[in-house]
Amino acid sequence: MPLSYFMRYRNSSYPSWFNLDLKKMLKQKKIAHQKYKESMDEDDYNVFSTLRASCNRLRNICYQNYICKVESSISGSPHSFWKFINDKRNLSNIPSSMNYGDMMSDDIPTTVDLFADYFSTVYNDIHVNQTPTYAFSSNVNVSHLYIDAKDIITRVMSLPWKLSTGPDNIPMFFIKRCIFTLTKPLQLLFNKS
Repeated sequence: MPLSYFMRYRNSSYPSWFNLDLKKMLKQKKIAHQKYKESMDEDDYNVFSTLRASCNRLRNICYQNYICKVESSISGSPHSFWKFINDKRNLSNIPSSMNYGDMMSDDIPTTVDLFADYFSTVYNDIHVNQTPTYAFSSNVNVSHLYIDAKDIITRVMSLPWKLSTGPDNIPMFFIKRCIFTLTKPLQLLFNKS
């Protein structure tokens, strides 16, 4: 079996729109720049300068091609659009820190606990041991609806990824990322109301 079969691929330090030719040219430019710094020769500078201009031209072409590709795939795959935005921003969807009252969080588990504390006033921590029975009839009584955890997860995950906040000032991406922690409180809230 070839060695490449067992090789692990690491994340590239280059932006996603860089192609192989541009990456090779950037390495050549780096070598030429190092050579020029050591020699301070005008010919070495000219080689470096030419490579730098070529890299800039190719970088612009690669970027424009990538933009066209993302624009053409927006309607079919919004994920590629948001990947582009996040790559461009180089940001995570999860805030780096959160405050609630006098408590502060700078990691995800603590942030989830802060949300649980915040929403604890609207639900009781009770355990439902029996599954309700359903009487299938033509008369539907809305006050006896039971919301399943699977229904909540399915519905929330089908919502679009949005960075903007709703009326509660909580961004949709945060709800989607924390849905498995929020499912039980939401289920209790929905089934009690």
